[in-house]
Amino acid sequence: MTGEGGVIRVLLGWTGEGDFDQEARTFANRLRDSGMDVVFTGVRPRPENLVRAAIQEDVDVICVIGDGAGLEQVLEMEGAGDMAVVALAKEADCVALVRAEVRPGSNRSG
Repeated sequence: MTGEGGVIRVLLGWTGEGDFDQEARTFANRLRDSGMDVVFTGVRPRPENLVRAAIQEDVDVICVIGDGAGLEQVLEMEGAGDMAVVALAKEADCVALVRAEVRPGSNRSG
């Protein structure tokens, strides 16, 4: 697909309330186990920080656990409006959701 050797690069951020640290780690592990490269931003980053990290890390898709409100607007403001965003809910099939959203080479600069 994209990136070196066809590896999908995913930025994973947790924007929800509550203690979902274990759930976030579970999603990250599932994505890694399926062959994706995962950058984890940690707990409750602001939309601006998620977008800046996504651009800096040159990812294919932003996955958020919780509310992704505001991400599309910030992506547009930063000139990255074509980057895919996937909102993950508890027990979501994160691998299938990411693969459905990522288009080969659509979001990567290199």
